[in-house]
Parts: sequence; C-alpha cells; structure tokens
Amino acid sequence: MKIIEITFWISTLIVIFVFILYPIFLYILSLLYKKPIDKNYSFKPRISILIAAYNEESGIEAKLENLLSIHYPEDLIEIIIVSDGSTDKTDSILERYSEQYKRIKSFTQEKNQGKTIAMNRAVKESSSELLIFTDADNMLVENAMEELVSNFNDPNIGCVCGTISFYSDEESGTADTGGFYWKYNNLMRRLESKTGSTMGANGALFGVRRNIFRSLEHYLIDDFSTSMNAIFNSYRLIIEPKAVARSKHTTNIDDENRRRIRIANRVCNAIIYFRKELLAMSFLNKFKFMFHKLLRYSALFFMILSLITNIALYNESYIYELLLIFQGIFYSAVLIGYLLNHLGLNPKIFFIPYYFTIMNYHQFRGALRALLGKKQATWNTVNSSRN
Repeated sequence: MKIIEITFWISTLIVIFVFILYPIFLYILSLLYKKPIDKNYSFKPRISILIAAYNEESGIEAKLENLLSIHYPEDLIEIIIVSDGSTDKTDSILERYSEQYKRIKSFTQEKNQGKTIAMNRAVKESSSELLIFTDADNMLVENAMEELVSNFNDPNIGCVCGTISFYSDEESGTADTGGFYWKYNNLMRRLESKTGSTMGANGALFGVRRNIFRSLEHYLIDDFSTSMNAIFNSYRLIIEPKAVARSKHTTNIDDENRRRIRIANRVCNAIIYFRKELLAMSFLNKFKFMFHKLLRYSALFFMILSLITNIALYNESYIYELLLIFQGIFYSAVLIGYLLNHLGLNPKIFFIPYYFTIMNYHQFRGALRALLGKKQATWNTVNSSRN
C-alpha cells in the first residue's frame, strides 16, 4: 500500500473515531467495566462556593439570589466572590450583599488579571475542605449542590463536575447546534465517568477536595487544570448528571468562535504545562485523553489531510471516488452554510456541517497559538465568565 493511502486511511479513521466511534467504544466499555460511586445524600460537609466576576452587573445579583436559594444547610455554606478589576457596578452590588448576608464575602482586585488569578485568590480567602467553583453567568437548579456534594461521600472521588444545560432567548443556528454539541459532550463525559474518570470539568459548576487544589499560573485555564489535578492525585474525576447549571448560549457565532479559540489556547497551554502528569496517568486515562482532548483539538489537521490525500487517490479505485464525492457534498454544505449564515439564514441541514467545521477550525487555531508560545489570560466579552 502506498504511503499516501496509509496517510488517507489513518487521517480519515482518526476523524471518524474521535467524533463517532469513541463514544460507541465508551458505551461498550461502560457495559463491561463499571466503577460505581458510593453516593450518600446525608453527607453534608461545610462547603465554599467560589466565583470570579468581571463586569457582571447585569447578572451578578440574580446569581447571588440563586445561590442563596439552593437546597443546602445555610450554616454550612460560605460564598466567596472575587471581582477581577470590574469597571461597572459589580463591586457595589457585591458590597451590598456581603453586608446583608454573613455567608457572602466579596473581595476586589484593582486590575483585571484573569479568571485563574481571581480563583486563586478566592481559594485563599475560603475556609472549607470542599471547594465548589461556579461561573457568574449561570444558574444552578435547586438540588444541584446536594447532588454534587453527595458524591464526595466516596473517598475515591476527588472532583465532581456538574452538567451544563444551555438555553437561548431567541432561535438561532448557533444556539441550537451548540446546544446539541453540549448534549453530545455531556453524554460522552457520563460514559467516561462510568468507566473511571472523565477528562476535565466545565467552569459552570464543579467541586474539588481542598487538598487537590494547587495555585495556577495566570495563563492556565482554571476548570480543566484544577479538575485534572484529581486524576494526577490518584482520585477519580466524574460528572454528576443531576447537578445542573443553566447557562445562556450565545446566538452569535463570532462570539462562540472567539470563546473556542481562547479555551483551546488555554487548555493546550495547560496540556504542555502538565505534560509529565498526563504521561504518568493510567493507560485507560491516557487513551481517553488522547481522543477526548488531543485529537479533537487537532481534528482539523486530519480533516484537511484526509481531503488532500483523497483527491490524490481519486483515480485509484471507485472507493476513493465515492469517498471524495461524500467529502465534496459535506464541504459544499459547509460552504452553503457559511453563505447562508452571513445572510441570516441557518437551515440545520447546512448549518450543522458548517458549525462542526468552523468549531474545529477555531479550536485548531487556539491550539496552534499555544504551540507557538502564545498565552491568553484575561477576559473581555459580554458573557465574560464563559470565556
């Protein structure tokens, strides 16, 4: 077999495995290899809920009211909010709430240094052995905290991440397709958890044991880095499907693209930073990490490689002809989706392949920036805590 054929099949199979066969593999593995959790709702330790906020005046009051109404004993909660150099009315709102409620403590940083530095400060100001991280722009369902914390009854659990549920006030292809992507992602995390650990938490809601936390460099993404420390310290990192955090999904694909670039850049910088710890993981965790993170961030490279080698092999066999026709149809749909999106039209038959391709393109851009030594720490968007 020619080297070009080998290249084609390897690159094509990688793309297929990452997005289709990997979840199927996890499902089969979860039937054969289950790791149960000793969950106990009577387990109610003291917890510290930590929030980093930057220019959140439009939603921080609703967030605090949401936390004040959750189902968990009031005397076992402290809420720590660090305002990361906010220039709007965020600080005054936080001051008012901290004066009214003893369990709320707010701190301010003069300069915007980024979410990770703000979270380092929040942990330093906290006093509980169980740290709960949540973003300023999402709302927890009433029983989210009870569901999340009950898993820590199991001494093998080091980190528990909640399930993010997106909503949108208006219809858009970006919100609908993005919501579908997160449902797919949550399913994959659930399957990974059933077989041991998932590969990283989402900042919307996750909790860790205090002994796992380590102060992070400003350019490292806090949720991924902090949650993976559970695995690095021989604990399990799992998802709790019933601990739901609701977040408003952007309807603007440009905002979504910028977010993906930033997240990919910071995750890949964290991968470089923690490379020794990642290589020391078990074989199963390294396998999961390879297909959940590394190959997903480089998927665009393999998509392009598959297309180029497919074109070169077009006359070799009818199989290559059929596969190239399929790729031609797919990328034609991507182009049509791109054109229709700029006209304000987003039929799903075209928008889904467009969203999938553009998502991989921007994730690859963020990863490439990390490989080139570029780092991004601060946030500056409307939905800042999601970026």
